[in-house]
Amino acid sequence: MTTPKILRFDGACATDPGWRFKENQDAVLLDSEVLQGTASAAADDRVSMLAAVADGLAHAPCGSRASRMVLDELVELASNGLSLDTPRVIQQRMLSRAAGTRCEGMGSTLAALHLRDGSARVIAVGDSRVYLWRNQQLRQVTVDHTIAARMVREGDLTLEQAERAGSLYSDLDSALVASEFEEAFDVFGTVEPLSAGDYWLCFSDGITSALSDAEIAAKLANDPQTTPETLAMDIVDSSRRVRSSD
Repeated sequence: MTTPKILRFDGACATDPGWRFKENQDAVLLDSEVLQGTASAAADDRVSMLAAVADGLAHAPCGSRASRMVLDELVELASNGLSLDTPRVIQQRMLSRAAGTRCEGMGSTLAALHLRDGSARVIAVGDSRVYLWRNQQLRQVTVDHTIAARMVREGDLTLEQAERAGSLYSDLDSALVASEFEEAFDVFGTVEPLSAGDYWLCFSDGITSALSDAEIAAKLANDPQTTPETLAMDIVDSSRRVRSSD
């Protein structure tokens, strides 16, 4: 009988406010630690790992509080595993806590990843993304919940047309919003098998609007032995150098 190989995980996260806001609208999660501001963290040799990013909506109130709340709730719920219902429970808790306060109507995206038992469980709402680097190829695992992405999926725009349109159709068509009028939203979810040597990455649009997929892939290809902590800081620093707004 062959003993199954147990995968162990190293991870890191980093975040920065960018130049647009005084406070960070993003929050990042590694295992049970939620970070905001200018911060980073690392975790090594784990048998399971939870990672996520949430991006508070700039046009809604309390953006930084929204992203923090989403990840705090995720930590509590993830002990039972991630599912398509997880974001819906989070949205209801946001609504309950914000009702009647100045933060009613606050909102956030979410991209989350749970590695355990040989598989990666991924959920996402909005335009924050999960990527997989495997066999020298970078693949976006999640779909964007934006008007542009929906129009491409439905055949109303080509990918090239959407890229040329820039911000014209970039508005979100789904997010976690603390409002009884925003209880219907799309959730992406998938489960994929893990492989030794995988790099799984979670980004807000502060990264993906500043760096192309090709630029991110080049960082992994140029140094395949790079540590997660070095990679996380390099990607955040690179996006900041091109004046990422978020």
